Amino acid sequence: MISKQKKIGTIIAFVCILAIIVIVIAINNGDKRTAMIVFQKDNQMHFMYASKKEPVQLTEQMYEQGNKLISPTFIVTDNAKKIFYSDNIKDRVYDLYYKDIKKNKSVKVASGVKSYEVSIDGKKVYYISEDALYCYDMKESKKIADKVSRFYISDNGKKVLYITTDSASLYYKNGNKEAKKLATEASVVSHTDNFKQIAYISNGSLYITDAKDKTETIADDVTQYIMYDNKDIIYITSDDYSVTYASIITDSLKGETAPSISSDEYVDYTIRNMVRQQVLEDESLKYEYSVRTLYYYDGKKSEMIKANMGTICDSIIDEKQLVYTTYESMSMPKMDIKVFNEYSGIQYKEDIDNYITNLLLGKPTYNLLIGDTNHSLPIDGTTIKKCVLKNDGSALYYIKDTALCEQKISGRRLKKATEYATNVSVLATYPYAESIVYVKDYDAAKNRGSLYMDDKLVDNEVFIPGESLNYVEINDDCVAYLHNYSYDTDNGTLKYYDGKKATVISENIEYGKYYMLANNQLAYLKDKVLYIADAKNNRKVAENVQTVYRYIYSDDNKKAYYK
Repeated sequence: MISKQKKIGTIIAFVCILAIIVIVIAINNGDKRTAMIVFQKDNQMHFMYASKKEPVQLTEQMYEQGNKLISPTFIVTDNAKKIFYSDNIKDRVYDLYYKDIKKNKSVKVASGVKSYEVSIDGKKVYYISEDALYCYDMKESKKIADKVSRFYISDNGKKVLYITTDSASLYYKNGNKEAKKLATEASVVSHTDNFKQIAYISNGSLYITDAKDKTETIADDVTQYIMYDNKDIIYITSDDYSVTYASIITDSLKGETAPSISSDEYVDYTIRNMVRQQVLEDESLKYEYSVRTLYYYDGKKSEMIKANMGTICDSIIDEKQLVYTTYESMSMPKMDIKVFNEYSGIQYKEDIDNYITNLLLGKPTYNLLIGDTNHSLPIDGTTIKKCVLKNDGSALYYIKDTALCEQKISGRRLKKATEYATNVSVLATYPYAESIVYVKDYDAAKNRGSLYMDDKLVDNEVFIPGESLNYVEINDDCVAYLHNYSYDTDNGTLKYYDGKKATVISENIEYGKYYMLANNQLAYLKDKVLYIADAKNNRKVAENVQTVYRYIYSDDNKKAYYK
C-alpha cells in the first residue's frame, strides 16, 4: 500500500531534478493506480501506459540543435487522461502542449512559456509567458496579471496566488473576482487545501491570512516554517550575532620568527600565519553566526519548543512529526592560535569559521516533536548515523554506532527504544513503501552489503555504492537492485524481489538504468532497449531509447510531474 503521508526532509521541500535518466509515473485513480512511462526515443519524448504495447510520440522538435540534450517538462493529470508537455525548448522557454491520450490528439496551449501548473482535473492551466500570468481553460487563454515571477494554484484551478516582480507583491485571485493584494516583499508562500489559509513571510515576519478580512502576524525574524492543514505552524526564528576574531583567538606567538623550511615546526608556523593573515591582521573583521529557535503555533498562540536549533532530519506533515537536532548551549569558545597546529586544513577564512563553528555547536541532541509535544532522545548525536521516521508515522529508527534502534510512536507518546538489528550501516525509507530498508555487513571496499526490508533478508552482495541506497528501487513490498556488481564491466545482475523471493531479470545492467513502476512492475534499459518485467514476465517495449524520465508525485498523489 502506498503511504499517503507527506514526508519531507527539510522545512520547506522544493525538489529540482535537472538531469534524470528515466521517468516512471503513476496517477491515483480511486484505489487503482495507472502505471505509465515517459521516455526519449529517437530524440523525441514518448508516452505509454505500462499495460499497452505501443508508445505515443509527444514532441516533434525537442532538440534545439544536433544531439544537445534538452531537459523537458511534463505534468500528467485527469486520472492519467491528459499529459501536458514542453516542446521546441530554446533559452529556457518552450511551446506548451497537452495531449488527450485516448484520442491521441495534441493541442498547443501557448508559446514562450517559462513555467506552468495544471489543475487536478486537467481543465485549467496557468502559465507565465513574457513575464505575464495567463489562465487557459481548454478553449482560450486570459491574462491574469503582468510582471509575475511565480504563482500557486488551488487543486480545482479556480484560485491562484502570484508574486509580482514589482516589490515581490503577493496577490490572491478567486475566479473572476478582482485580485487582492496581500503583501509586499513576500516569500516562502504556503497554503492549506483550497487556500482556506495562506501563510507567507514578508520582510522577515511570518503571517497567516484567510485572504478575506483576517490577517495575523505570527512572529518576526522567521527563516523557515511548516504549515499544517489545520492552520498549525512550526516555525524557526533566527537571531544574528557577530564578534571580532581578536576576542576569540589569542595570538600568544605573535611576532614569531619563521623556522627553517626543512624543520618539523615549519608546517605549524605556516598554519598559524594563515590564521593571522585571514582573520587577525584586520582587527575589525568579525565572525558572524546565528542562533535559531523552534516554535509551535497552534492557531491562537506561539510556544517556544527548543532553543539552539540545529537541522531538520525528517518530517511527516500529516502526523505532525518532526525529527531535528539541537545543541546544549552556544557559548562562544576561546582559544589560542596554537590549537590550529593540529588543523592542517586551514587555507581560507571559511576553514577558520568552520573550526570555530564546530567548537561553538558541540555535540547535537536529537529530538522528536509530535504536535507541540517534544521528546528529547537519549542518544549521543556524535554516534548517530541516520535518524528517520517510518512513512506511516508509527515508529522512529536510528543507527547508534552499528545497532539499528526502533522506538514505537503511539499518539503523542514515544515508547522506549529497542534494538531492531545489529551491524547496520545504511538506513532509509522510501516515499512509496511503508517498510524500513537497511543494509547489514557492509563491505566498503566492494560497495556491497546484505539488503533487508523490515526484518526480511532481500539478498546478499547487493550493490550499495558509497553507503547509499540510491540505486535500490522500492515500491510497496517489491525491490529492484543490482547483484554482484563489477567495476571492471561497469554492470551487474538485475534482480527483482517480490516480497518473498528474488528473481534474476537480466544480466549486464548498468546502475541507475532500472525503475519500479506503480503496479510493481520493473522498467529497465539494456543496450538502448526498454523492457518491462516482473518475477514472471519480461517484454521488450521500445528500441533506440536514450532516456526515461523519473517522476515526482504531488503531495496528494493526484498529479505526476517532471519539471
